[in-house]
Amino acid sequence: ELVSSHGNILFQLSVSEQLSMTEIASRIHRDKSTTTVLVKKLEKEGYVERIKNQDDNRSFYLKLTEKGLQYTKVTSEISSKLVSKAYENFSEEEKEATYALLSRICDNFMIG
Repeated sequence: ELVSSHGNILFQLSVSEQLSMTEIASRIHRDKSTTTVLVKKLEKEGYVERIKNQDDNRSFYLKLTEKGLQYTKVTSEISSKLVSKAYENFSEEEKEATYALLSRICDNFMIG
């Protein structure tokens, strides 16, 4: 029912408790209209909820619901197990070198 972009939104909210649509769009590298469609699906499925911005009634923040919190807990546990398995039998130096190289590859996709 969810795609990777939904998971990325849920992850960002798990890290920051609540975010505006603009902040989410920036963090997931999508435009606001695409982000709005993704968020509406998450709202419909009960993963996130809107919270009114006390300083500006025209805007709102998003935060995880209990269902969203459970989802991110499970995916975090799975991610942790996958990372442990991936780095099994690696020295600390090898782990750091691999991370540095993968980070550079990721950066190549973020530029431009």
